[in-house]
Amino acid sequence: MKKGKRSYYGYKAFAAVDCEDGYITTVRVKPANAPEVKELPSLVAAICAVRFYSDKGYASESNRQFLREWGFKDGIMRKGYRNHPLSCLDKRINKFISRRRYVVEQGFGTLKRLFGFSRASSVGLEKVESQFC
Repeated sequence: MKKGKRSYYGYKAFAAVDCEDGYITTVRVKPANAPEVKELPSLVAAICAVRFYSDKGYASESNRQFLREWGFKDGIMRKGYRNHPLSCLDKRINKFISRRRYVVEQGFGTLKRLFGFSRASSVGLEKVESQFC
């Protein structure tokens, strides 16, 4: 990953979290340049819920179709695009979804604040994933 002219190692952590209690059930770590949109199928396999909540990074028609095929209700936040802003209904849907997702975000905040997980202390996908678990 690049910041300005300097290159850095970077990782993204993808986690499936129980919405009731905030427990992390599944973890995937990928390089920072990996798109979030393609990681949905690897997270869905370990979930036993009715609705799958996620942020705008997973917003795509293929992901919504994938959730329908697996029998999940769509809880992916809506995303506005250039010259196509969100409608009032989409904004209300996003508000409803964000009320459920705060449990997940609290878990990530706790990891960063109390356990220093803003930076990985090792290099390599396997080592960073084992550190996250």
